[in-house]
Amino acid sequence: MPGSTNQTSSNDPSLMNNTCNKDITAGNVTLRALDLHGDTTPSYSINSTNFTVDIETGGVCTGGSCIECDGSRLSNNSYATITGSTMPSGNNSLNYGNATSGQEQLYYCLTDVNSGLMAQQYSTNTLGSWTLQVL
Repeated sequence: MPGSTNQTSSNDPSLMNNTCNKDITAGNVTLRALDLHGDTTPSYSINSTNFTVDIETGGVCTGGSCIECDGSRLSNNSYATITGSTMPSGNNSLNYGNATSGQEQLYYCLTDVNSGLMAQQYSTNTLGSWTLQVL
């Protein structure tokens, strides 16, 4: 919603699986974000710099106070290192969502939504998908 702050994703986090049997250490998981454009009126957009990504959820508001979005700030068409993200090798068939199954969950938070935006769905349809990369 235009004018909102510290909004976490309303659906499940992204789940990464380590299928290469090599431990992925901190500092080696990156994300390239692209600005999101309106599906109805593409001239309206949400800058990717308004998003953070973290290994923990954030931006929760209760009783009138909000927890600020934390994590790595994203930037349009640039790779950002996801602070604290690791993926040890593991057994993906366990699907526990933790180190024993070689998985990492990523949570997104929208820090600020420009109040001048048109209310519509915003997506990656115009510029393309966001890209996770392991170094």
